[in-house]
Amino acid sequence: MKVFLTGATGYIGSTVAESLQTVGHQVIGLARSEQAAQSLEAVGIEVVRGDLHQPLKWIEALCQVDGVIHTAATKDEKMPNCDRIAVTEMLSALSGTVRHLSTPVEPGFWAILTQMLTNNRRLILFL
Repeated sequence: MKVFLTGATGYIGSTVAESLQTVGHQVIGLARSEQAAQSLEAVGIEVVRGDLHQPLKWIEALCQVDGVIHTAATKDEKMPNCDRIAVTEMLSALSGTVRHLSTPVEPGFWAILTQMLTNNRRLILFL
């Protein structure tokens, strides 16, 4: 599966990325800075440049993936609104897929689950 991961260089996201790669998934990571992009590329993660403050600049990348995991946080005063807008845009981009479900795990952290039918097995990405 091809998985888009926000927060791929963060504490949680880097562990998620490694776990996904270990079981053979292709990871595409959102990178806010050049340093983050280089870190992701160094471990074989495809990079999409952007940040949560401007989701319309990277949301199109979701059209090319099978699932999305959102672990990024802006860690500023705009975080609640920024997160809401980013998640809303992600859900909108995923509409029309086989099935998607958004689940708040804790404040500032969401997992977007996309259920796909692959090789007659259901794959559910969750965190």
